[in-house]
Amino acid sequence: METDQVGEVKLRDTALRFHISNPRDHIQRRHLSGHLYELEELLLIEKNFPAGAFFVISDQTSETIPFSLGNF
Repeated sequence: METDQVGEVKLRDTALRFHISNPRDHIQRRHLSGHLYELEELLLIEKNFPAGAFFVISDQTSETIPFSLGNF
């Protein structure tokens, strides 16, 4: 049985923390190693989304997560 972990990624002056339940998962493994998954795409969203806006992302388990790039 795997133990849940926390992956920390630093983006500019902000520490982002991610719950890691499966360190063998490709995305969670990136977070655990201190990197964001698809950083380039996140930066494109930040550039093109209005300040303060948020959108909802959904993973393969159909969980929805409100997501905002906030003041990065």
